[in-house]
Amino acid sequence: MRTARVRLVGAISALAVFGVVGCQKTMKLAVDNRCDAAIEVDIDDAPDPVGLGYEHDWKAVQQDEVRSLRSAPDQVRRVYVWVRPSGSAETPEPLVFESSDLETSDNKTVAVIVGDLCP
Repeated sequence: MRTARVRLVGAISALAVFGVVGCQKTMKLAVDNRCDAAIEVDIDDAPDPVGLGYEHDWKAVQQDEVRSLRSAPDQVRRVYVWVRPSGSAETPEPLVFESSDLETSDNKTVAVIVGDLCP
């Protein structure tokens, strides 16, 4: 009887943890390329993902394309975007977008790359 009770408590605990984790809201981090050419970007809500053990994950974004690149927590206060010309091997300093600089719609947080922000 005690074994069945322990298994039942374990199963309920696992469901409770999964329910809490599974229901957390996330946003898609996206880039809107309004430059005159294709660009490569990496986007994150951490200022130094490489320092955290991750590599940059460069994605091509064509001219006039909006592309979702990764998920982040619902409450993103700041987004870091690394932008380079398509085909480049350089790793530039990130552009920093505060929440007030970002466009938000349809569970997407969008950093617009335009004008002086273009490589």
